[in-house]
Amino acid sequence: MLFSLFLFILYCVGVSCHLTICTQINSCSCITNSNETIDLSPLALSGGDARFKDQQDSSGSYYYSWNPCYPFTEDPTACAGVMGCQTDMTNYFNLGTPDSAKFITDTSKGLILQYSATTDAARTLDVILVCDEDTEASLSVAGENPPGSATYEMTLTSKHCCLRAPTTPLPTTTTTTSSPHPTTIQPCPAPFGYDTIIWIQIAIFIKMLFSLLLYILCCTSVSCKLIGDCIKINSCSCITNSSEIIDLSPLALSDGEPRVVRQIRKRILIWEPKIVLNFTITN
Repeated sequence: MLFSLFLFILYCVGVSCHLTICTQINSCSCITNSNETIDLSPLALSGGDARFKDQQDSSGSYYYSWNPCYPFTEDPTACAGVMGCQTDMTNYFNLGTPDSAKFITDTSKGLILQYSATTDAARTLDVILVCDEDTEASLSVAGENPPGSATYEMTLTSKHCCLRAPTTPLPTTTTTTSSPHPTTIQPCPAPFGYDTIIWIQIAIFIKMLFSLLLYILCCTSVSCKLIGDCIKINSCSCITNSSEIIDLSPLALSDGEPRVVRQIRKRILIWEPKIVLNFTITN
């Protein structure tokens, strides 16, 4: 059991070391601490349409549309200027606003591009990014997962989900409609000292495991030295299964006086091994 616990902890530590942490650059690209990037812009449509439109979910009840980088419009009222949309071909639901896009890392699903929107209810769209160098783009839609959670899940499998070493400088300026002057955009820095924090957590795991091992070994050693059952011989002696004897008679007084007298809160407590005494408790 202890060995299994050790393997489980090593597995958890190993998984945590291989998680991809990607810091957002914009709504469809991110950068790791090792300066590798993921850029989904080659998959995006910029004309107001969705690259992936009306993809049926696994239940066959709803259809989903999604476009990386740029918002699209599928319904002029409910799904206008959105990043994701759900419909049963009668009703439409906004699954994500452009400013809600963010990259998150899930311990079981890996890197996720997540969106959110609040209309009649708060909804979340998770796009799981799966690297496949041989696939341009393939989208599979699971739908609401788990059911009733208002979290909708789809998986993008593409070579554009793979980490790339940057070959060209990232754009540092862009022009906004509200100002004639270019606005400098700095890529979001990776969390300071993140690698150090990970190794500190690993060290804490190892220290806890070592302490647990010492504790178990200590308890095992102590338990081996326990006396166990002792069979009564008389009122102040007994014998164990291994024929060892405990005898308190050397502590006894035979002159009618107690061996131990102690006054606690004006009460007299009297005890005498072997000899029967007549006594009273006085206040």
